[in-house]
Amino acid sequence: MRRAVCLVGALLFASEALAGFESWSVDASPDPFTGGAKVEVNYLVSARSGTFLICDSSKEGLELRVVAGWQYVDDLQGFKPSGKLAIDGKILFEVPGETGAFGSNVAGATFNLARHHAEALALAMEDAKQQIAVQDGISDRPMLMKARGSTKAGKALRECLVKQADGKRSIDTLLKKEEPARVTDDPDAMPVDDVVRRAMFMIHGAAIEERCKAYTLKPKARGYGFASDVQKRSIDELIAQEKARTASDLERLSCAAAAHESMEWTDLSYDEVWQAP
Repeated sequence: MRRAVCLVGALLFASEALAGFESWSVDASPDPFTGGAKVEVNYLVSARSGTFLICDSSKEGLELRVVAGWQYVDDLQGFKPSGKLAIDGKILFEVPGETGAFGSNVAGATFNLARHHAEALALAMEDAKQQIAVQDGISDRPMLMKARGSTKAGKALRECLVKQADGKRSIDTLLKKEEPARVTDDPDAMPVDDVVRRAMFMIHGAAIEERCKAYTLKPKARGYGFASDVQKRSIDELIAQEKARTASDLERLSCAAAAHESMEWTDLSYDEVWQAP
């Protein structure tokens, strides 16, 4: 994305008086060529390092760019880093990425976040209280950032992601606390957040079993849990919407890594979920 590249380039010559230094800033603009809108969120740690999140409403998910701040070296060429994000001490997820050089040959990494990861990040940023941390997979320490401005930034990203859904029922729709009746009116049924988690867990489990023949879900990990009939229909809708996208994301991971990735969507232990090598 041209503007994002320009932002990263400008980072190398920035003054700490500029917006984005030690706080999250948002820049949104329409794209006349795609008919969509682009939202760019950034946090500058120094004049040579920072984090950039880029959302294009005409595409899927988010692009995360982490500029490490040190000079790019040839040893990074072809290296596939694993990136992690944590908010207020809680790890959200781990995703594969690619290395590259930004601006004046500064090392960095790029990660493409599928929509379920992108929405989880946007929602968590809105609720962040103290710290947002990124591990780029190429540096010896994580990039630690304050939560200042993250509520506005998370909201801007989430609104862009909702536009990507193009009217479909997204995870964000099911997470709206002010509309729980969309999922169920039964007070004894599964909480709304757990409906989403159950759907994503079922998607992950099915995709892993299909690709990795040595991995089998245990009986305790199968089925809809305590979902009501209305919630089961909501789960089925989410599965239909996210199945292909999630399976594609998991293909980038080894079977072992994919199985561990599935654990973020359940409170069961790994041994309770997987019969595996």
